[in-house]
Amino acid sequence: MSRHRCHGDPARFEVVAEFIAERFPHARHVADVGGGQGMLTRILRKRLGVDAEVIDPRGWTLTGVPARVEAFDASMADYYDLVVGLHPDEALRGVVESAAKSAVLVIPCCNFWSRETKLGRDQLIDRIAEFHNSHGGKSERVVLDFRGPKNHALILLPPEVQVKGHPCARSHYRPGRLDGEGQAREARGEPPDSGAAAHPANDFIAAKAALQHPWHEPIDINRIRQVPRGLVG
Repeated sequence: MSRHRCHGDPARFEVVAEFIAERFPHARHVADVGGGQGMLTRILRKRLGVDAEVIDPRGWTLTGVPARVEAFDASMADYYDLVVGLHPDEALRGVVESAAKSAVLVIPCCNFWSRETKLGRDQLIDRIAEFHNSHGGKSERVVLDFRGPKNHALILLPPEVQVKGHPCARSHYRPGRLDGEGQAREARGEPPDSGAAAHPANDFIAAKAALQHPWHEPIDINRIRQVPRGLVG
């Protein structure tokens, strides 16, 4: 078997990368937790110019993919604009707890949330959302465009906080990918800039990035859309 072959729908890496570009255009430092061979990180870096790296104690990454060969802990989240858990297995709880400090995109696979309770896909996602919301955060459930059933994700945003003096108000939350103007722009074939800017994750990330990485520009989503989705190697 080729080392590049991955279990599950191979389209998931490009789908998640495109979703990150659309919903988190200001994210420049991304943690790919439990990222295995590093396929998602490679796409984010080579096609979108994102400073992404794998954090995975198994040390399976492909040659040239940056990685921290260690177990992920929520205390690491401060450095990253976005923490991603694409089927993070044992790191699931640490990824979710990271949402106290940074924006999180988590796509659970198996139930590594509770050893005592049997949880199916929907019950697992509900339990995670309840946990995060009970700590003052905001969650949004989304279904990603790759083969299921493990394609249901949660966006987790931190509680209302001050990021080094910059307010990140949860009252700016607006569910859905695009607002009305963004939908109209997309219908005209124009970039849905207003929709991306309206998303609360970008309020948080932009405030953080403005201080930590003031030279960064938003991702150009067209750079990834020009690549055939079936290409994962």
